[in-house]
Amino acid sequence: DPTTGFDYPSGDVAMSADLVIPAGKTVRVGPGTKFKASMDVKLQVLGELIVQGTPESPATFEGSGTPKSWHGIVVESGGKLTLENAHISGATYGLFAMPGSMYSVDSSVIDTSFKAAVVQSNGTFKRTRFVATIPETVSLASEVSVDDPNGALTIMDASPTITDCRFDGASTVTDLVRIGGNASPTFDHVYLHDAHCAFHTFGGTNTSARITNALMENFSYGFMAYATKPIVEDSVFKNNASDFGICLGATEDNAPALRNNCYSAGEVQLDPSCFGIGIADTAPAKAASTSAGTITVFSN
Repeated sequence: DPTTGFDYPSGDVAMSADLVIPAGKTVRVGPGTKFKASMDVKLQVLGELIVQGTPESPATFEGSGTPKSWHGIVVESGGKLTLENAHISGATYGLFAMPGSMYSVDSSVIDTSFKAAVVQSNGTFKRTRFVATIPETVSLASEVSVDDPNGALTIMDASPTITDCRFDGASTVTDLVRIGGNASPTFDHVYLHDAHCAFHTFGGTNTSARITNALMENFSYGFMAYATKPIVEDSVFKNNASDFGICLGATEDNAPALRNNCYSAGEVQLDPSCFGIGIADTAPAKAASTSAGTITVFSN
């Protein structure tokens, strides 16, 4: 549309087959545009997709309303996605960022999908809400994989930056964030609640998530770490059965680092049956940080 600059300025778009943005082409989506996809259909980005909704009129991408009712947005190697004020729902993978892709997500919601997002490349999420769903099955494996049924956000061999985001749980036996492979993501000012684990990491010395100014409440485990060395600072652990489980493969060399966190029990609560080493916060905060958590719009 020459008057708006958008390829899809508004209205409904039926996707009965894969919509492919080829390499070298840029497609722009405007406020209020609604993509309605059929079963297994995907929006495949090899070029560039720019989605510019507004808070009052977000752009939406949906299937029939239930998880796995369409495939989702797939950003291929060399592809680039800019997503602002958008709502993705009912997908297998709301957003799948393949190795070698680029993405920036801001002020968006991803819900009612098998997995809200799977990322295998570096990028950013800001002011975004990830809503988990109850999967058909549950994986008890400690390893992290793309297709395991746990995790609203799965990060594999990538180090994205996640700030001012909210993660809503749906099941006491599934996790919210799962991190595997060679990954060192950073999380700042995030709110996570009501699931099995806020964070589940599996890898080695090169897997080292950094979490600051986070609020984690109502979990079986705030954090479950397998042979990884996460850093958690200036955060709040509230009403968790165990704040930390330091599990198989734990050594002094890859022990998590805890600094200036506040624990509702007064000190970090460890799972003694998790076959790991003990850790301590040598200087815990005396009171919960009022800045821990996420932005007001997603805090209710």
